[in-house]
Amino acid sequence: MVDLSEFEEPDKSERYRRERDDAKRQTEKVQKALEQMNQRFDLVTAIDSVTSNAAPWKLTKPKKGEYRGIANTISSDQHFGEIVRPEEVQGSNAYNLAIAKMRLQTHAEKFVSLGRDHLGYLTYDGAHVWWNGDAFSGDIHEELAKSNELSTLATVEYMIDPVVAYFKTIVEGYGRLHVSVRRGNHTRTSRKVPAKGRVRESFDWLFMRVVQRELASDARITWDIPESDDGIVAQYGHRFLATHGDQFRGGSGISGIMTPLALGNYKKLKRNISIGDHLIYDTMLLGHFHSYLTLPGLVVNGALKGYDEYAFVSNFGFEVPLQAFWVTTPEHGPSFHTGISVMDRKKEGW
Repeated sequence: MVDLSEFEEPDKSERYRRERDDAKRQTEKVQKALEQMNQRFDLVTAIDSVTSNAAPWKLTKPKKGEYRGIANTISSDQHFGEIVRPEEVQGSNAYNLAIAKMRLQTHAEKFVSLGRDHLGYLTYDGAHVWWNGDAFSGDIHEELAKSNELSTLATVEYMIDPVVAYFKTIVEGYGRLHVSVRRGNHTRTSRKVPAKGRVRESFDWLFMRVVQRELASDARITWDIPESDDGIVAQYGHRFLATHGDQFRGGSGISGIMTPLALGNYKKLKRNISIGDHLIYDTMLLGHFHSYLTLPGLVVNGALKGYDEYAFVSNFGFEVPLQAFWVTTPEHGPSFHTGISVMDRKKEGW
């Protein structure tokens, strides 16, 4: 019998040496890690022990009347006369003349409340309503002519008193009111959109001239009703260009309406610069797209009417009826942007 133990011993010794060396290296790594942790702990302890002597910056309390502003809202895409049936838009909206009057009243009340109650530290030099077109559904499309609650002329007569009350409510809240009027594409009296007589052939223009005469005795209300699609009004040196927005076409995919808005804004600025410096503007205001959006130099209004059958079958995203609000201040220009929600399902009864 052969004893093999003497041949196994060298292999065991080599293995033990390797294990010993590995253990030694692991121990050294652990020790280094502990040293690093101790250094970090010492640093944290040192930071924790530091006492800051920095005093808070002193905030100056504004004097009464020191901060001023002009409250702004856009009223557009009301589509008075159009009917939206909840059954056709999966219960997301309803609209008729009775609801239109309620939403108009809600808009006026919330517009005043936002400025007077929520931003009450400001002293207001007045309010500005940008009446930006498509006040009436019109009959330019066969389906609208068939489905509108009343004829366009009858709707014009029906809405005079509610709109007069709307402006009276706002001027009572702010003391002064300026109204800028722009025509929309739905309110044209011709099948095709004309170039000549474009504004004067619009029910927007005719209706607001009537409202202007109804309120002519109130010196607190001033008016801007040009015979051009565009008009510029300055507030504390900040120049706003108001237009309806139907001149801007296109928009699909991820960019959506951003492409036509960017291109349209560029073209308008280029055109105005070529005419003269007096037409350069800082912010463009528009409606038409029925989607509330604010960007530097741009405010797009929502629709008083809200979501409709066309938007639903076109798979457009849903948006509650919103009307734009902001305050222009001498120091910061257009500020405090938000959308005024004008829909109240319980009140409107649907």
